[in-house]
Formats: sequence, C-alpha cells, structure tokens
Amino acid sequence: MSVTAPARGFGCPAERVDDHPGLLAALAAVPPTPAGRREPLLLEVAVEPDAHYRA
Repeated sequence: MSVTAPARGFGCPAERVDDHPGLLAALAAVPPTPAGRREPLLLEVAVEPDAHYRA
C-alpha cells in the first residue's frame, strides 16, 4: 500500500523510490540542511524483504 497518494492529497510533496539510484536522486534534491525546508517531504522507500532478518 502506497502512502504517496494520500500525502499528495493533503498537499504534501511525496515521492516513491523503488531503487538505489532513485533514492540517491531523491536525496540529492533535498537541500543540504533539511532544517531549512519550509514544507514537509515524504519519501516512501520500497525495500526488498530480507529472508534472513529476524525481529
């Protein structure tokens, strides 16, 4: 289930990232100091489950 569409519906900039190059590009687009942002930003990062991870 994606959270980008509801976030955009509330006026929040949102982007879904599905791969490493996309993540690097999305993070490069954020100003050097996130504290300087004047609006929220939602980055939904899709990751592949790790079959060896145990919670």
